[in-house]
Amino acid sequence: MNRLRLRGCWDEVIGLLAESARDTPADAVELAATMVERSMYTMENWIIAEEAVTQAQDLVEGNNQLTGAAALERAYLAYGLTRLGLDDQTEVAEAALRRADEVLPVNSPRRRLLLFRTGLVRQHLTDAPEVATELYRAALLAAEATRDKLLHADILQQLGELAQTQEGPAAARELFADTLRLRVEAGCIIGLAPAMVALAEVSTPEEAQALRAEATRLHAALGSVPVWLFDGFH
Repeated sequence: MNRLRLRGCWDEVIGLLAESARDTPADAVELAATMVERSMYTMENWIIAEEAVTQAQDLVEGNNQLTGAAALERAYLAYGLTRLGLDDQTEVAEAALRRADEVLPVNSPRRRLLLFRTGLVRQHLTDAPEVATELYRAALLAAEATRDKLLHADILQQLGELAQTQEGPAAARELFADTLRLRVEAGCIIGLAPAMVALAEVSTPEEAQALRAEATRLHAALGSVPVWLFDGFH
C-alpha cells in the first residue's frame, strides 16, 4: 500500500483499508494518514479526512504507539488546513503534537516524524525558523540512522527552504538536489514535481527551464496533483 501512496493512488489504498479500518486500530491510523495525505495534495476531502482521524483516535485508546500516531495525523491535518489558508488550527496542531510527545515511548520510531512535523509547525505557523532548524537536524539524524529515505527527503526540502532565505541559493541548491535524488531512489513519484520546482528556483535559467518543463509534464500526467505545485507550497 505504501507504493500506491507514493504514486498518489490514495483512493485505491482507501478502498483496501475501508473495511478493516472500522475495527482494526492500526488500519484506522493508516487510513487516516492516507486521507490526510490525499487532502494535502489535492486540497479536497478535508471533512472526510478529519472524520477518519477522529475515528482512528477513538479506536487506538490504550495503545500508546497508535495513540501517538493518530495524534501526529491530527497535527498534520491541522497544519495543512492552517498553512493552506483554509482554517487557522495552529493551536490544534500544537496540542496534538504535545499529545504525541506525551504518549510515544522514548525509543518509538515515530519520534522522528514527531520531530519533523513539530519543525513544520515551528517553521511555517509560529515563525520560529531557528527552532525548526534544530528539530529538522534531530529528525535528520534519526532518518539517516534508520535509512528512511522519504522522511530524509522531506527534511532536506524544508532545510533547503530555510537555507534559501538564510544562506543563499548555493546552499539551498545542494539540499534541493539531494531531495530530488532521494525521492527518485525511494520511488516517490508524487513528490518529484515539487522537488523539481524547488530546485528550479535556485538553478541557472537553463536548468530551471528544463526542471520546470519536466515538472509540468509530470504534474499533468498525475492529474494536476499536487494542485498547489506552482504556488510556492512544497
